[in-house]
Amino acid sequence: MKCDKTEQLYQYIDGQMSQSQSALFSEHLNHCEECKRAYDEMRDIKKELGQYAKQIPDAQVDMEKIFMTKEKERRAKQKDRNGMRQKILFIAKKSTSYAAVLVLGIALYALLSGMFGGYNNGANYRNVFGMGSGAQVQKDAMTAESSTEAGGASDKQAQAPEDKEIPETLMLSPDKIIYTGNMVVEVNKYDEARQMIGVIVEESQSFIQSEEVRISERGGYEYYTSDYKIRVPVAQYQSVMQKLKEIGSVKYSVQQASNITYEYRDIQGNIEQLNIQKQRLLSLYQQTSKISELIEIENELTRLNTQIKDYENMLINYDREVEYSTIQLSISEIVSENALVNPFANLGKKIKEAFVNSINALTTVLVFLFLLLIKILPFAIGAAAIFFFVRWVMKRKKMKNE
Repeated sequence: MKCDKTEQLYQYIDGQMSQSQSALFSEHLNHCEECKRAYDEMRDIKKELGQYAKQIPDAQVDMEKIFMTKEKERRAKQKDRNGMRQKILFIAKKSTSYAAVLVLGIALYALLSGMFGGYNNGANYRNVFGMGSGAQVQKDAMTAESSTEAGGASDKQAQAPEDKEIPETLMLSPDKIIYTGNMVVEVNKYDEARQMIGVIVEESQSFIQSEEVRISERGGYEYYTSDYKIRVPVAQYQSVMQKLKEIGSVKYSVQQASNITYEYRDIQGNIEQLNIQKQRLLSLYQQTSKISELIEIENELTRLNTQIKDYENMLINYDREVEYSTIQLSISEIVSENALVNPFANLGKKIKEAFVNSINALTTVLVFLFLLLIKILPFAIGAAAIFFFVRWVMKRKKMKNE
């Protein structure tokens, strides 16, 4: 906070105060840091000026001129700082203007592409926003056309009386499909791969039915191989297969789907027929009184019960196979944990691959930016023309007002 007694320093230094005023101001200097600092500065300046006046006794020191020179220097520095700020603001305004033109061009491009769709009946719009290819658009058009035809047919059928509901006994059950997968994967770190398999199995609520570990020797080092039989809920089958492919380098992969619906229904039909025979035999068993016939019926009932039980077990096994898919997985390590790894192995090949990959990535980025610029350029030109026209109109209006 600025002290209101700072201006009295000149009177105090020049000895223009009375003795009492000088004593009070001296006491004030002992408590006011701002006045004390200003007093020391002015005293030093006066001392320097006095020494300068002693060196040139005939010269008259113009204090006002000295202070005016200092003030001019201060104003010049302030003007330079203001000029730099104005330059920065000017550059910022220009950059903002160009960015606004670019954004407006992109917005116009996206808007017009969405409204008019470009070529191929909207394929351009879908390609720009990642909604599908031209083939997909053609497929959608064919689907819409077939839906129109189906709608005409349904209008004709609407005039007919409603069909009766199908009895539950005649409705077909969902197909019974057994999914199996087989995969061979090479891994760099065997123990980590086994841990990853355990995590995948636990997260998917699967279970490992069997695991076989084999150890082979090559070059004096041990290499491990594990063969898994994993049972996976059918809903998690595809996701588990994908996750298992990510634990290493896949060397072999095959998937199969077996539809056992007909076999399943045949067994169900056989069980129904056997149960009908069983009921008939039980009816005959109640009616007959001959021991020989009773023994013969009991033997036949035993045979039927055994056959029915076998069929029911087959259905249970089928249900298990359908509910839980089977994945045969084999993992083998390509680098033994005890082997010495040469860090310079295939170094030239790695350098070449890294260089080619970097060049390809740079080329892809440059091509993308070039194509984007070509696409946006017409809209950017139009946006720039609109922007500068509006700016010109605003300037003219401002000049008229002035």
